[in-house]
Amino acid sequence: MRAIVYLPIKPEVAKENNLPVKLPVLAEDVPKITQENRIPLDVIIRGLEAQVSLNRDDKEYYSTYLQYFYYEKFKKLIAEKDYDSAREILEKAKSLGEDYRYHFYKGILLREMGNEKEAEIEFKIASSMNPNFSLPHYELGRMYMRNGEYSDAEAEFLKALEKDPDFPLPYVKLGDVYLSRGDIENAVRMYESALRKSKNLPDVYNRLGVIENTFQNFEKAEMMFRKALEIAPDYHDAKYNLAFTLTKLGKLFEALEILLELEKSLPDDPMILNELGIVMRELGLFEESIKRLERALELSKDDGIKFNLARSLMFVDRDRAKEILNDLLASDFSEEASRLIRYMDMKRELDLEELGEIGSLSEEISNCRDLKCVLENIEPPEDLKDRVESILEGYIPKGGDIDTVDLLDLGAAYILSAEDFVEMEKNAIEFSVAVYGSGIMIAVLRVILRAIQMRLSEGEADPDSLIDSVVPEIQDIHWKFSLKLSKSLESIPSEHPKKGSDFVPSLLHFLKYGDPPEFYLPWIELLKPKSNDLSPIR
Repeated sequence: MRAIVYLPIKPEVAKENNLPVKLPVLAEDVPKITQENRIPLDVIIRGLEAQVSLNRDDKEYYSTYLQYFYYEKFKKLIAEKDYDSAREILEKAKSLGEDYRYHFYKGILLREMGNEKEAEIEFKIASSMNPNFSLPHYELGRMYMRNGEYSDAEAEFLKALEKDPDFPLPYVKLGDVYLSRGDIENAVRMYESALRKSKNLPDVYNRLGVIENTFQNFEKAEMMFRKALEIAPDYHDAKYNLAFTLTKLGKLFEALEILLELEKSLPDDPMILNELGIVMRELGLFEESIKRLERALELSKDDGIKFNLARSLMFVDRDRAKEILNDLLASDFSEEASRLIRYMDMKRELDLEELGEIGSLSEEISNCRDLKCVLENIEPPEDLKDRVESILEGYIPKGGDIDTVDLLDLGAAYILSAEDFVEMEKNAIEFSVAVYGSGIMIAVLRVILRAIQMRLSEGEADPDSLIDSVVPEIQDIHWKFSLKLSKSLESIPSEHPKKGSDFVPSLLHFLKYGDPPEFYLPWIELLKPKSNDLSPIR
C-alpha cells in the first residue's frame, strides 16, 4: 500500500479551487509540491485515486472531487490535442458515475476529432439530462457557425442565454452571427451586452475596434484596442489593429514602435512586415523599409507588397524600382505602376526665380547638401528650438505633437531645392520628420509638396484638382486632417494661422477665391504664375 498524507486546506481556498479541506496526497508526491510551490493537477489526481481505492466510508465524498479533476485533466489534454489520453481520462470519469458532464465532454472530444454528427448527438444528450445546462447549446452554436449554418447557430446561442443570461460568450457569438449578416447595429448591441456581463473579453474589444475603424471612428477604435491590450498585452491582432489605427490618426512614431514589437514576436508575418515597411517609408527610414518589404515579398508574392517595395526603392535605387514596376504593368497595379514610373522621370524645369520669395530662399540654400546645412544659419522659433539644435548636433529627436506654421517657408524651399520630383518628396519627408516630428506636419508638408509639384508640372496648383488628388493620400497618414482638407473650399479661412493644419486649407481657399491677406502672398507667388497673381486685401 502506498502511503497517503493529508494536506489541510483553508476552507476559503478549498472552496475557491474545488478541493477537499483535507487533500489526500501520495507521500512520494509531497516533494513535488514543495519544489513547485503549488499542487500539480496530476498530484491531486494520484492522491484522490489512492484515497478512493481504499473503499472507506468517505469514498463517495472523494469520488466527486476525483471526477471533477478528471474533467479538468480532460480539458488540458484537449487543449494539447492529445485525444487518445483525453478519451482514456474521460472513461475514467464515467466509471465514477455517468452524468450530463460525461456526454458534454464526449461531444467536445468527438468534435475536435472531426466527428461532428456524433458530437451533435452527445451535446443533445447532455442538454436533455440537464435542461438548465447552457454549454451544450453554446458548443452546438459554435459548431453550426463553423459550418456556415448561421440560423441554427443563432437559435442555439439564444437557447444558451435562456438557460444562463449571465453567460457572456453566447452574446459574443450572436454578435459574430449578426456581423456576418452585415447587421452592425445588433452585432454591437450583442458585444456590449457581453461586456456588461464580463469586462475580461479582449476579443470583444478588438471586434468593436474593428467596427469603429470601418466607420472611420479611429479615436474610438484606438480606445477599444487599448482596452483589449490592457487585458491581453500580447494579443497580436489587437496590436496590429492598433498600429493601423494610430497610422490613420497621424501617430506614426507610436505605430512604428508597436509594429517593431510585433516583428519580434512574428518575424515571418508578411502583413506585419508590409505595414512596417510602409510606416518606415513615411518616416524616411528607406533602407529599413526596403529590408522589411523584401522579406514580406519572399513570404508572400503579393503584388501590393511588390508595389510598396518599388515605392520605397525609388528613393534609393530607381533602376530596380522601375524594373519591379515594369513587372507590375500586367497586374491589377498597372495604373499605379505606370503613374509611378512617370513620376520618377519628372524634374523641376522652372527657374527658382520664377517662384517668388520661396523660390529665392530655395536658391539661397541650393548649395546645401543636407538638412543640417540648411538649418545652420537660421534662428529657430522657440517651439522648434530644441529639435533644430538636436539636428545640428547630429541626431533626430523623437516624435511629438507640433502643429505650427513656423519654418514652413523653409520647408517649401528645401523641397524646391531638389531638381526632380522623387528628391523633392524625399526632402519633404526628411524636413517634416526631423524639424517637426509630428504626424500632422508630415501630412501638411505632403500637401505642400504635391501643390509645388502640380505647379511645376501643370503650370499652377489648381485647388480643386489638388484636393481631389491629395486627400486619398493624406487619409492614410492623418484621417482627420484629410477631412479638413476636403472641406477647405467651403470653410472660412484663417487670415493669420498659427497651425500648419489651419494654414494649408486656408491657402487652398485663397488660391481658389482670391483676396489673400499679405501673409499668404509668398505662397500665392509660389503656386500661381504671375499672370494669374491675386491681389491682397487692402
